[in-house]
Amino acid sequence: MRILVIEDEVKLLRSIGKGLKSVGYYVDLADSGEKGLELFEVEEYDLIILDLNLPSMSGFEVLKTIICNDEHAKVLILTAISCIESKIQGLDLGASDYLVKPFHFKELEARIRVLLRNNSLGNKPILTYGDLSFNTIKRELYAREQKVILTRKETAIIEYLFLNQERMVTTEDLLAHAWDSRVDYFSNSVRVHLTTLRKKIKNVLGYNPIANKIGEGYYLLHSEDDE
Repeated sequence: MRILVIEDEVKLLRSIGKGLKSVGYYVDLADSGEKGLELFEVEEYDLIILDLNLPSMSGFEVLKTIICNDEHAKVLILTAISCIESKIQGLDLGASDYLVKPFHFKELEARIRVLLRNNSLGNKPILTYGDLSFNTIKRELYAREQKVILTRKETAIIEYLFLNQERMVTTEDLLAHAWDSRVDYFSNSVRVHLTTLRKKIKNVLGYNPIANKIGEGYYLLHSEDDE
């Protein structure tokens, strides 16, 4: 899952980013509303964490712009403003949640899990496809009920394939989901990580469940017979 954090307190911004990365999320950081919107325009995010007290452009203005461009965007307001009027305004403008500073990181993490869980297919915590299952809460992959140990990038790749199992997923899709905004789109990173991911799953299933069509993209196979 990919998260954008918009926060002008640089120390806090980096702390949140470091914490989210440590639990497996891919994070982009912006220290102003303008920078946040620039990233929002070119990247696809599963969740946006937004401060209200931003320089030059207020958090409410940023929120309005985000929701105007994507009414389904998930935005968690994270701010020191605790008055009920601000909470109501933020939620009425389209925010999905509102958390007041100071906060405990564990609570932020829990709220993020809830918001992202609601984004999953059918709101199901466990996604299944053929011989594979993926726990969207623990972010764990199982092949015929045997846990497959994955790296963060491998986890992000298989997660995206599960969430898009009814369509072809391109290399560009995977780069946007599993890599940060500084990624080199001409690198072979996706192919390298897919190779190791396929090997790990094949060691359990005896076949490779991730197929690809040259020039089109990747997709999950429902069974060995689909190869």
